[in-house]
Amino acid sequence: MRRISMITFALVAVLTSHASKAVDAANVYFMPGDAFFHTILTDDSLKVLERAGDTITLTYDLPAASFCGFAGFERIQIDVGSSRIAQRLRNVYDSLRRTHPKVIAVFDQDGKTVQHEINGFHLLIYNKSVDFSKQRLAIRYNESWFDLPDEVVGPQRLGTAPATVYQPLFRDHEAVVHDWQWSREYDALKVSVPAGLTWGRTGEAIAQPVRGKASEFQFVILADESLKTGSYSELKSYFRQKPGWSFLSVSDSGVRQFQWKKGKLHSTEREE
Repeated sequence: MRRISMITFALVAVLTSHASKAVDAANVYFMPGDAFFHTILTDDSLKVLERAGDTITLTYDLPAASFCGFAGFERIQIDVGSSRIAQRLRNVYDSLRRTHPKVIAVFDQDGKTVQHEINGFHLLIYNKSVDFSKQRLAIRYNESWFDLPDEVVGPQRLGTAPATVYQPLFRDHEAVVHDWQWSREYDALKVSVPAGLTWGRTGEAIAQPVRGKASEFQFVILADESLKTGSYSELKSYFRQKPGWSFLSVSDSGVRQFQWKKGKLHSTEREE
């Protein structure tokens, strides 16, 4: 474990302050080394998964987008084989919608009426082996973000920059310090990364996905009663393991519900 001196703590605090101003300077998707891949679970995204067959593709979701280029990987392709991942996600989604009704925005696009679900659920893909009684939710735990290998940064190109700005899902000084302190302790998401790509430099979004297997993953859905679905700022309550807050984990083994009670994380198997 990294030990943080007061000087290091102050440095991280300054870094966080800088990140809060510069976080929108690049759109940083999944970076190899991150502990999770984040997307939003909606009715429409589920329909795509249900039609996908043995391989599903998910798209990374960011808190906000800017016009300063993209880094990392926007997509993940997952071999689900004969597992019931898509069906289990559908069952959980439909169940949650009984207490968290879907909110639809209706707008005009090129003369056509378009409907868009604006309160989807946060979905974080983690290694199946993660122990959430120790590892905090929604923290990247990527110790390499500030010191990327030269081969993934590539040469300087006009209008691009190395993607070395810390970009969390939510802004919180305590979370940044925790991430820095514990990043070496937790494993990166198990994915294969396409070779020969400069994913560590901003530019056009990379079309090629990282790849993984559903048998090695769990799909974590954040849907506490107190959470405004689709909100990012309230993710800090998951990070802080707020008593009473709960989340769901879907895997090829089934569905489990987790909840923090009196400082401990309790889990129960959920009927499908």
